[in-house]
Amino acid sequence: MLIAAAAASSAVASNEVVAMWTRIYRSAETLERRHEVALAMVEQDEPLLAPLFVEALSWLVADERSHTALTKRQPYNRMLTLVITELGELRAVEAAPVVMQVVEFTEDDVVRAAAVAALGRMGAQEVAPDLAVLLRNLNFESAGRQGAREQRQLKERLARETVVALGRLRQVVGFEQAFFASIGWYSRDSGVAKQAQLAMNKMVSDPSPLFEDMIRSNADFDVKLAALEAQDNSPAPDAGKVTAAVAALEQGLIHQPSNSTEEVTLSRLRNRAAEMIINYGEGDELAIADLKRAIYIDYDINERLAEITALRVIGTDAAITVLTEYLRYQNQRQLEGIGPRDYRTIRATLRALGESGSQIGGEAITMVEFSGWTPAVEQAAAEALQMLDGAGR
Repeated sequence: MLIAAAAASSAVASNEVVAMWTRIYRSAETLERRHEVALAMVEQDEPLLAPLFVEALSWLVADERSHTALTKRQPYNRMLTLVITELGELRAVEAAPVVMQVVEFTEDDVVRAAAVAALGRMGAQEVAPDLAVLLRNLNFESAGRQGAREQRQLKERLARETVVALGRLRQVVGFEQAFFASIGWYSRDSGVAKQAQLAMNKMVSDPSPLFEDMIRSNADFDVKLAALEAQDNSPAPDAGKVTAAVAALEQGLIHQPSNSTEEVTLSRLRNRAAEMIINYGEGDELAIADLKRAIYIDYDINERLAEITALRVIGTDAAITVLTEYLRYQNQRQLEGIGPRDYRTIRATLRALGESGSQIGGEAITMVEFSGWTPAVEQAAAEALQMLDGAGR
């Protein structure tokens, strides 16, 4: 009985406090006076005052056109920021529609950043699509178009608060724009990229389908590469990483570069894909056909070495057959006097065939001795045959 009576007494007291502040706030006739009252209300740390802060925000939004002059706008924005920030602290999600209105109508990025942050703290999931659009528009900006340093920093602050809010809302609709924020124009010091990565990890447990779609559908080769790298660094399961790698390898083969920069990017895309198959793709035969095409591209030695290793890691008869055919092809070219630019690819192929333990490559390895190779290549062939002997040749 005593506990119930105390609770009832406390409720009555709280209601009286709310009624008192409501009277005080409504009696304030000027913006400056209402700002003073709002500051005092914040100090009360009273959740039951949330409806009064909602009322205050609604009045501010409705009265916005009365404060367009600079002398009036500054105190108006201070009041707006104070009320919105407190609504966020109070988790007053019922205020989300009005707060989103502020994001849309105000041109002050400080106020917008405060409003976006409040929406995230409220957990206002219904505004996630709107915040994703806001972030998309910010991502389309560039450091060169932002003007003064202070203006760029304000845009970066707004972008950072937006990705943080999207991370708190945990809605997949924000994932793609968070990714573009992670690779966007923002400076390292802004923290946008770091917060965007954290936000993506909160939005989905397995980003594999989303990254694979970006790799396949985005026309920008740099974006394809960035999506593959992000997938490699994500908490996705190994199977998802391999699937993305296979998609990237395919994209790196079907597109033709129009300049040297694109040629380098596509090579890096294929190389990273091969490295991911090495790290995660043992036994995955989906990549064999594309790896077969890739090892005949005479561009980057490191790329081809990774592709040869990937075939060895897959290790199936089909993969070993591809390596065997590649060695036969190189043996024939060597006999014709058309040797490779770099013999490391031949030695890597021999080592891969030897380590496989498969007898499929035995004949092609033996032919090395009769194809006019250098002593170093012939020694690599002898070592490969020894490995096959040790495997039961």
